Amino acid sequence: YGYCTGWLCFALINWWIVPTVAHASPVVGIPEAMGFLLGLVAVALIALIHCALVAVVASCWNPEAPPFRRRPWLLPLFTAILWAVLDALRCETVLAHGWGALAFTQSHDVALLQTAYWAGQHGLTAVCVWFAAGIALWLRRGSTPRLAGAWKLPVAGMAALHAVGAVRLAWPSPARDHLHVLIVQTAVSNGGKSAGDSDISPVEQAAELTRTGLRGGNFDRGGWPETTV
Repeated sequence: YGYCTGWLCFALINWWIVPTVAHASPVVGIPEAMGFLLGLVAVALIALIHCALVAVVASCWNPEAPPFRRRPWLLPLFTAILWAVLDALRCETVLAHGWGALAFTQSHDVALLQTAYWAGQHGLTAVCVWFAAGIALWLRRGSTPRLAGAWKLPVAGMAALHAVGAVRLAWPSPARDHLHVLIVQTAVSNGGKSAGDSDISPVEQAAELTRTGLRGGNFDRGGWPETTV
């Protein structure tokens, strides 16, 4: 069940790859129909790889395991840590793909989003899983008395994090008058992202533009186009 629901989740999250590859396929000299099929294969493979996260977590969910039978509050905490670790690993190696992280679901909850200031993306994901797992444990309590209060800790914790976030928003850190940002824009076409259309590679082009820009002043931040590398 965990593997199947995880596959469906990541397939829906990455559906945009299918039309993108289909419409861009003429650039590399293949018909749109072939691009559509390649897009389907890409989405299927991404889902097959990354849904392993959900499968592993689901396989470890066992309220009757000895450590969790005695201390039910440990199960949501263990589940949250396991999910966050696997989610962090999912963002590494050549197969890295951070789409679908639960932290992103909180983009409109500005108070809770302040948690990412000290916990980071994966910490915020862990908070989401901890809360959901605690509520899930309570919903599946049946006639088990020891699970009757399983909702209390995650609800109290979530309320506390919202309160801390609200305080942080009410008294923000002093802001500087100006933020100097250097934005670099390379001349790289859609058909030449990895092979240069010019005499220098996109990375070399971006590096040279950055060096030129830095001669003109001091900057607090810099940005390169995603397509550069």
